[in-house]
Amino acid sequence: MEHDQAVDQMKQDIEKEVSKQQLVGDLESTSVLKSVYAEDDSVYQAKIQEIEKGFSKIRRIRQDGNCFFRSFGFSLMEQLLANKSEIDKIKPSLEAVKTDLIAMFGYPEMTVEDFYDNFIEVLDKLKEEETDLDYLLKTYQDSGLSDYMVCFMRLIVSAELQRNAEFYINFIGSKYPTIKSFLSEEVEPMYVESDHMHISGLSGCLDVKVVVQYMDRGKKVLEHKFQEGSPINVTVNLLYRPGHYDILYA
Repeated sequence: MEHDQAVDQMKQDIEKEVSKQQLVGDLESTSVLKSVYAEDDSVYQAKIQEIEKGFSKIRRIRQDGNCFFRSFGFSLMEQLLANKSEIDKIKPSLEAVKTDLIAMFGYPEMTVEDFYDNFIEVLDKLKEEETDLDYLLKTYQDSGLSDYMVCFMRLIVSAELQRNAEFYINFIGSKYPTIKSFLSEEVEPMYVESDHMHISGLSGCLDVKVVVQYMDRGKKVLEHKFQEGSPINVTVNLLYRPGHYDILYA
């Protein structure tokens, strides 16, 4: 009993600390990562130096399990804000997702359209000349609005994996007998961490190029690229550390 109480208290303390983090942080030098690890941690300190060679800035994201989706969404929209002509290239994929979720997969029409409309509203706002980065930051730093964006992106992944169930079923492991059972536990719920399949599903559905720098205790930083042939002039650059994603800037 005492052990359980100690574990619960630890979880509460961690959640309290996480809640203090900004949902989407300010732009910082990548050198800030050096302070995250011990000075004598030669593995990570060396890898941070490697990251710094290709990326000068980082935008840190709250470590709440939604970090991949928030990182992807903000980075995508930040670049669309600077490349407004690319916005309409994204919309047909979003419309198709909405249609398939309702017509093919039986999701509640009102719920799907609510998330979809919110996402489209932000994209349309990015087209306006007076819209600036401050608007986007306020949107993603507002927990209600930001979580709406994350919810819809989770549904995008769900739709893409269901469309290609015969392919993705090979990667979910024996724990889940069907794609649907995997989605209900690992994709659609909020605060559940993401992995390779989530990135593949989201980037594949929207045809957006994603480049992830994987920084762990392996020999070197590994780079993974998704949708390299995308016609959309956007590249979402992410840093992955075990269990977490942040946004990188060259």
